Amino acid sequence: MTERTPLEQVRWRLAHSAPVTWDRQVVQAELNALTPLERGRLIGTLWQKHFWSQHDDPQDIMGWLCSGLERAYDKVETSHPLFDGPAADAALTGLLAHLDSPTPKTYQRHDPNLPWTPQEAWMQRLGACTAMICRRLVEAPGPEGIKALRTLLPKVSFGSDIAKLTAARLTGEVEVEKGVTAALLRRVATPIARAEVTALLTAPALRWCTLLAPYDTTLGLSDPTTEEAMPEDLPAYQSFAQEAVQTALAAVRAVQSGQAPYKADKLMSQEDAHAVGRALRIALAENAPWGTQVLEDLWRGTAYAPDPKAKTLPSQTLTYQIAHAVIAEPRPEAVLLMAEIAATVRHASVKKRLTRFAKQAQTALSQRPERILDMAMTGPLPPELSKLLKPALEGLLLRDWTMDATLWQAQMTDKSLWPLTSRLIWQVGDQALMPARDKTGLHWMDAQGAKHPFDPALPLRLWHPIDADEGTRAAWRAASAKNRTQPFAQAFREIYPLPEAELQSDKTKVFAGQLVAQVPLIGLARRSGFTMGYQDEVDLALGGQKFRLHSGVRNYPGAGGEGETGPIHLLGPAKTLADVPPRVLSEALRRFDLIISVGASGMPDSPPLKHPHTFVTLRPGGQSIAMRRALLGFARPQARFDGRWLLLTAGHRIHLGTGRLHQGGTPVELTTKIKGKSTPRADDAVMDKIWTAIAELGLAEA
Repeated sequence: MTERTPLEQVRWRLAHSAPVTWDRQVVQAELNALTPLERGRLIGTLWQKHFWSQHDDPQDIMGWLCSGLERAYDKVETSHPLFDGPAADAALTGLLAHLDSPTPKTYQRHDPNLPWTPQEAWMQRLGACTAMICRRLVEAPGPEGIKALRTLLPKVSFGSDIAKLTAARLTGEVEVEKGVTAALLRRVATPIARAEVTALLTAPALRWCTLLAPYDTTLGLSDPTTEEAMPEDLPAYQSFAQEAVQTALAAVRAVQSGQAPYKADKLMSQEDAHAVGRALRIALAENAPWGTQVLEDLWRGTAYAPDPKAKTLPSQTLTYQIAHAVIAEPRPEAVLLMAEIAATVRHASVKKRLTRFAKQAQTALSQRPERILDMAMTGPLPPELSKLLKPALEGLLLRDWTMDATLWQAQMTDKSLWPLTSRLIWQVGDQALMPARDKTGLHWMDAQGAKHPFDPALPLRLWHPIDADEGTRAAWRAASAKNRTQPFAQAFREIYPLPEAELQSDKTKVFAGQLVAQVPLIGLARRSGFTMGYQDEVDLALGGQKFRLHSGVRNYPGAGGEGETGPIHLLGPAKTLADVPPRVLSEALRRFDLIISVGASGMPDSPPLKHPHTFVTLRPGGQSIAMRRALLGFARPQARFDGRWLLLTAGHRIHLGTGRLHQGGTPVELTTKIKGKSTPRADDAVMDKIWTAIAELGLAEA
């Protein structure tokens, strides 16, 4: 028997089982497994009137199912439905079938204090569903769908001007389109914003809802169309973007030179400032001179008042929108400029926010390391820029793609980047090599010091130890320890190979069962680019994949307390951990290891937590790192420490907070079996592992 796909499973359930027998958690899990197009195809079926008639309480069951498909209960990118032509036809004809039907019982239970009748509320619901289809079309509906949409257009309340405008264009209702366009332009009264809307309306109708989302006041923050699209392929928008930047620059220069009167935060309207920010995002994405070359003048002009003693500024909104553009499309020079402005701006609250934005921009640049190749600098790097580029270069460890050797030679071996790139290991073909230069020119060196010629025909990428065998890793660790310090941990980088059974699943328990304190774990996670989910969920988006840790502690600020970590789940888009590139998986686990280690380091001394009535152990006891260090110092005075690590023989070290044991970054398993819970030597499992590691491996000598 072949296994059903998620869509087939939901359809089978709808056709062969009564809704009263459903386990809603199971059904919700099945809905969450659907792709966006599958959601669109299923929702069209659920809206069909004949389908509703098959169930005793259709409004309750079908309403709940539709809500589960329409909304995102999880912050995964595949949560919202999309409609191709057949799905749009089914959905629109299904809605049309309800147009003349009696108002459902749920809507008849009407609050008399509301300003609309039950029938009007039902028309609003049908209009909202129709607007959702128009927002999420990936192709035009067929003849049946267009016919249904033409009938629905004058009778239901869309709520959204943009969705109604799309429907009018698709159905050929010219007069409706003219009226909605005029109303939209009247609502957008400021000059730069109106020019942006006019430019965006030159796009195909199917893109209007996405491109014009910033002007759609009916969208919630969870709607996918609120993610600003990039209309760089529209010639009209390219012209608008250049004119918008020049208009803003002229306004700034007029204020700074005294030609125009200065009024705090009155340089331009909020709508115009947002439009200028989107225009600059286009310039940064394309590295266009018309934006990048004037960015500093524009940003400094809007962040500082003409009077050097004044703590106000011409436009807070424009200052922030430029920052958002840099975060979305980071360039090294722009990120450095943001840090400089954040340090010197005179407005206290603006300084605080820009400082936070600068950290976000640095993180964004580390995730877009290819932007380093566009740098125009050829001289020695300033210390501030060198510090900024190190995490950006480190971001190359996540990349599976290779670089052309000629491009690498032009950008990575000049005076600016050579001090950094010459100390890194590069994968050239199937070899791990480090660049070097002498009188004969550029060449490669292996871990043993042998020369290899530079071949411009061989593509290369930054070497990651997870891709190498243990012999190659050991050779480069020895070479790096003798010769030079690297800009960041590469030869000695921690790696995280997983058992085959876990690789074939969507979760790993490699860090499960660790006792952690809430404040340090969640604090570091928030500063390190993690996002907070529900209750104890800590999410990480990295390398195009999304992961989730159940931390065991509430992720709300001020919650405090301690907990025990659970497994790390893969949320997608890959189905199993084996489908995730090894580099991305290892780097994701490395980041989880960091926050868990810090969380474990903040654990206080605590006895085992037992149930007050059954006396069952709910959580094992733990000791603080300070207590473990004190115990080791008392029992083993010769013990040596490196921060939170206990040093063992042959380069082994074990973490005092988590008990993680590794040698030069490679995890090591003890061969001695740790005594079980029946005969514990301590109430602390981590301390048990530390004593076992000392007995098996021995302490490092002074």
